[in-house]
Amino acid sequence: MPIASISLTIVQHDDHRFYFTLFDSDGADLDPDDLSELTFIFALGVNSVAVLTKLKSLGEIVKSGANEVYFDLSSAETGAFTSSSFYCEMKGVAAVGGLKQTLAIGAASVRDTQIGDYP
Repeated sequence: MPIASISLTIVQHDDHRFYFTLFDSDGADLDPDDLSELTFIFALGVNSVAVLTKLKSLGEIVKSGANEVYFDLSSAETGAFTSSSFYCEMKGVAAVGGLKQTLAIGAASVRDTQIGDYP
């Protein structure tokens, strides 16, 4: 089974919550509790330094279902994005055996608001 694809649109200066359904490389449901670490990375490109990272171990990635997780981006985090696009990866580390696996790859586009701030 191919690695899952990520395609996100982020509005600058807005709060966002992103949900993901997890599958292993064989396409079977993957319980987040079976992972010692789950990491979501925003970077400017494939071989560049991470601009923002969310970690399960810090409580930033939260289990929301049997094989589902979510993480939040605050308006301060999205407001700090200076690029219009980012490379994204979600990586997991198995709690038993320490197997490292890329679960999803893709891109995020960042859009600035056109109307301005609202109350």
